Amino acid sequence: MPLFESIEDPNINPSTRRRSFTKEKGTSTVIAGFVAILLIYTVGGQIQDHILLSKKWPPLKPNLNGLTVIGALNPPGSYNRNVFKVTTETGESRLALTQYGWNTIFDENNGPLCNQTTASEIRSALNTDDLAGEAMLRPFVRAEVQVMLAKEGNGGDPKAFMSLSDNTPITIPPETTHGSVTHTTLGVQLKRFDSSNQQSMSGQSESTGSGGSESGRSVEQLIYLSPDTAASVMPVVMTGRQFTSCWVEEEPPNLITGTEYTIWLNLTEEGRSRFFQWSHNHMGEDLLFILNHQYLTIGHISEVLDTTNWGIQNCPDKGTADQLMNYIQNENKNRR
Repeated sequence: MPLFESIEDPNINPSTRRRSFTKEKGTSTVIAGFVAILLIYTVGGQIQDHILLSKKWPPLKPNLNGLTVIGALNPPGSYNRNVFKVTTETGESRLALTQYGWNTIFDENNGPLCNQTTASEIRSALNTDDLAGEAMLRPFVRAEVQVMLAKEGNGGDPKAFMSLSDNTPITIPPETTHGSVTHTTLGVQLKRFDSSNQQSMSGQSESTGSGGSESGRSVEQLIYLSPDTAASVMPVVMTGRQFTSCWVEEEPPNLITGTEYTIWLNLTEEGRSRFFQWSHNHMGEDLLFILNHQYLTIGHISEVLDTTNWGIQNCPDKGTADQLMNYIQNENKNRR
């Protein structure tokens, strides 16, 4: 026998009692349905994420004569310990190797060629023949990128520096459009600059920064990478083949920046998957668009993006926006 007897009011109409029960049951059904939808959405999203992440795409090769989108590997929150930096001056975005990156590369623990002698010889080349200097620096930057990717579990090669030797081939581009390409080796070029105009990182030319200022404050020292070098050594996230269409939307002008433009890009299913995987591991970083040997524009990854439609906002130059739109539209016409 229960401790307390259940006492029902005999004056309650049975039909009223049934309606009350029906309302409670209906509310429970609605709540249960909402919970079920939420679970389906959550589990479905996790399954979708798993599918997009599990697809193993082969590394993309840069399209130097077309469109290449590279990851800048410039995570937020570690400004003083970033190997690379993206700068934007007079509307132009460029990729640079930081002094921290330079010191990280030429650490004797990396391999036999990663020492201060090599660093001085490449510095000498950069200050006297920038084309040769950048060609000499390129395999070292490529090796550092491979090590960085390996550390984050995104492919790469943790022992990339060990493969560098005097026999590493390098290609020096011509100084003029009518010149010829020079195919040589790293060892030959290191000997060429081993005793001429050797400088430390603190004595740099204008193109790579300077060691100080009249105010006495240290000036950040950067080595700007050409678009072709950046496309060749940095991870390629997408090329023109991962886009299906593009259009440009003009935003209302404002007093600070004037008229700006949003570049809308539609991605293929492969592009969507590649973009999702990259944004999943590189949130807060930048992407650089390189078109026909020139830096074109920059895109920022503000969140993990699972979308076939991506908008690059705050583009100040309509010519740049139209250039990207026209290339993608023509690229798709040629594939049909």
